[in-house]
Amino acid sequence: MWDMAEDIKGRKKACLRLLCKGEKESDIAERLGVSEDAVNKWKADADFKEAYDVYIKREISYAAGRALKAEIDILDKGGKEALSAAKDIMDRGGFKIKPKAEASGAVGYVDDIPEDIL
Repeated sequence: MWDMAEDIKGRKKACLRLLCKGEKESDIAERLGVSEDAVNKWKADADFKEAYDVYIKREISYAAGRALKAEIDILDKGGKEALSAAKDIMDRGGFKIKPKAEASGAVGYVDDIPEDIL
C-alpha cells in the first residue's frame, strides 16, 4: 500500500496510517499538531484517497475470514442471533431470498453467483 503513496510523507503519511486504524480526524489533528482542516484537506487529495482505499480494501480482505468464522460461531450457538448470521452468510455468498412474486408458496434461495466465478 505504501508504495502507492510514495509522495505521501511526514505528517500526511502519519495521518493516513491513523485514519486507516480508525482514529477520528479531531484526534489525529491534535496528535499531529495540525488543524482539523489540514486533515480534511489531506483526505481530499487524490493520491491520499487512492492509498487509503487500497489499504482499507486489503485490511477488509484480511479480516473477511475471521468475520466469516465469527458468524459461523454465532450460527452454531443458535438463538435469535443465529438467524441474522445465517442470512448475512447467505447474502454474502450470493444466495438471495426469492421475491414473493417468484416464490411458489415456499421460501427459497436463488443462486445468483455468476458462472465465471465458479
